[in-house]
Amino acid sequence: MKKWLLVFVSLVLASCIEVEDPGVYWDKGVVDKELAGKWAPLGDQGEISEIHIVAKGNVMAVEEYSDGEKITEDDEPGQSPIRTLHAGPYRFIMEKEDKDISVVMFRYEITNDSLVLYRDNPEAIEAFLKKNFPANKDIVIQNYGEGLNGNYTHITFFSDEVFRILSQIPNNETYWKESGKYEKIP
Repeated sequence: MKKWLLVFVSLVLASCIEVEDPGVYWDKGVVDKELAGKWAPLGDQGEISEIHIVAKGNVMAVEEYSDGEKITEDDEPGQSPIRTLHAGPYRFIMEKEDKDISVVMFRYEITNDSLVLYRDNPEAIEAFLKKNFPANKDIVIQNYGEGLNGNYTHITFFSDEVFRILSQIPNNETYWKESGKYEKIP
């Protein structure tokens, strides 16, 4: 149940890109040793006082803590693994839920001891796609549905073309807005 909470918080706060079928790109993801460690949120993150990102073989896992007490449940190894995908100048965390094929992903940067998460701007990405990749059918903008706010970016199949498109989205606030910042702690 807590893992679903983590995915939900990630979707809302980081505006994840949903990927229905990652194709071979899940296997191209790597363990980012720079991402591993303990991170404290800068700003209000609710009850979460720190997160620990730990390597577990060829994947990583996220553990959440509140005032020194672990609040995520210990699951089966690899049940909700994460990997990093490098796409052009960007790094994306890909999180796989259970044994489902789909993943959610969000962009991040690490500079010195600072981790910054970014949310994508679906409307700007939609305009970018229409202008630069009008034949694209795999990256679509969808609405969260009745009672929920806004749109999100959805990838039906993560192909080489999708990889190329993602790596070419401009790196500015029109397309990527900071959604969370963490500092590395001992």
